[in-house]
Amino acid sequence: MNAKNKQKENLREYESLRNEIISLEEQQRNVWIYMYVIFSTLFALGLQWSPYLFLVNYIVLIPFQCVINSCHRAIQRISTYIMVFFEDCNSSFNWESLQISEEYLDYYEKRNNGITDFIRKSGATHLGFITTGFFCVKILIHNYNHNIFEINVTDICLILLSILLFFVLLKINIDADKNYYQEQEKMIRKYKERIEKS
Repeated sequence: MNAKNKQKENLREYESLRNEIISLEEQQRNVWIYMYVIFSTLFALGLQWSPYLFLVNYIVLIPFQCVINSCHRAIQRISTYIMVFFEDCNSSFNWESLQISEEYLDYYEKRNNGITDFIRKSGATHLGFITTGFFCVKILIHNYNHNIFEINVTDICLILLSILLFFVLLKINIDADKNYYQEQEKMIRKYKERIEKS
């Protein structure tokens, strides 16, 4: 295979990988939208009918956050592959390398400190916090009758379950975002070392 055909083949592979990243980003956005729509519906039903419906939100929030995290990891894996096999060899490809450069990360941190960035970074955690907060308050108000506070064991267990589910969701989100760029750089170094050895 001559150099020109090899270059065309590499360009097609690069474009295919970039399209895969774009597709995963679109999937991520769609999952976000579905998560918010279903959350809002269940939350409204919980306010209107029964506070126990607030707990159903966790059946949506936890799996949806896992799907979002999975898309994020897949994007990171493809991005790393592009950096190692395309951008190191070709100075005209720099998009993925830009994303982890110190200059870009400094700019990104300064630029993205608003409410939308908080919501994006927190994933479903803030929705879980709202769910647990409203559930606990509604249950406590429901069990307060005529200056007498009566709460049964089931409600206590459900409050504890709600708090536990919130911390599970928080852990899922923290683990997904922990050291994202440092992990990517470490992965690139290991990849390059393995290639050099072979």
